[in-house]
Amino acid sequence: IQKSQSTLKLLSAGGIEICANDSVNRDEITSIEIPNGVTQIAENAFSYDDDVVSIDLTNCISLRKIGNWNFYDMPNLVSVNLSNLTNLMSIGDCCFGNVEKLTTVNFEGLTALQTIGGSFFTWGGISTNAEIPVAELNFSDCVSLISIGNNAFWNMPNLKELDFTNTKLQSVGYKFILRCDALETIKLPATLNGLNIG
Repeated sequence: IQKSQSTLKLLSAGGIEICANDSVNRDEITSIEIPNGVTQIAENAFSYDDDVVSIDLTNCISLRKIGNWNFYDMPNLVSVNLSNLTNLMSIGDCCFGNVEKLTTVNFEGLTALQTIGGSFFTWGGISTNAEIPVAELNFSDCVSLISIGNNAFWNMPNLKELDFTNTKLQSVGYKFILRCDALETIKLPATLNGLNIG
């Protein structure tokens, strides 16, 4: 791990799992980059980093799993790039919760993604009033996606469109969409067995 100016870079991985205790002092870190070789990001490996503005995982094409509570409660996070992670199969619960400045998330090329955990873009509890400003989420490249957990898209007042057109989505959790008052369009595949909007 290297802390260079304002960027935290993991320099070599070799098929390892990144754990929370792998971190260095992350004060004033504004961006996180992870190289190829990492196969799993463990629960809580990256959370509660107040200064992080951007996360770029595009070089980590070996990544298969992002554990629960990653990229959670990052109050200054603006952009996340997950594009072309062609081996990523699952994203855990409560990732991207309490990220009230997040405007851009790139899911292009996530062709192996099968599951998205509950409270994906929010925290499902009532003790937070954080709103996420993302306006559009396009999952149409996620052709293997089959399930999404409870409360996945919660308290996103600017969200206008969700696109799952080319997925194999079969199930979505309870209150899949909640407090998304600006939502105009949801594009869903024929494979979906019912929808509980809440």
